[in-house]
Amino acid sequence: MTVQMKETITSEVKETGSYNYMIGSGFSPGPEAQLYFSSQFTEKEMDIIPLVCQGKARDMIARELKISESLVVHRIGSILDKSGFDSISKFAIYAIALGLITRRSPG
Repeated sequence: MTVQMKETITSEVKETGSYNYMIGSGFSPGPEAQLYFSSQFTEKEMDIIPLVCQGKARDMIARELKISESLVVHRIGSILDKSGFDSISKFAIYAIALGLITRRSPG
């Protein structure tokens, strides 16, 4: 993935809260993008990211990870600070759009 592609996707998600760029094109960011993505966050933050992308609420995440809801809130805040997004929903769209996280139905 080129820097320009990443910037385009990031900009679109931040501005609109949605993602249409390159959908259906077979675009895949590749392992180097996944490694870069995961290196930005702590292991504990990476535990939360897939659950957020699945649409799980904070209380559900807390129960699943056996941590307090306030700790979930703190880690989500850290994810937002590091990523530059203003909402976890936009961040989740970004992660899913880049193929870095696979969205599954909430369960």
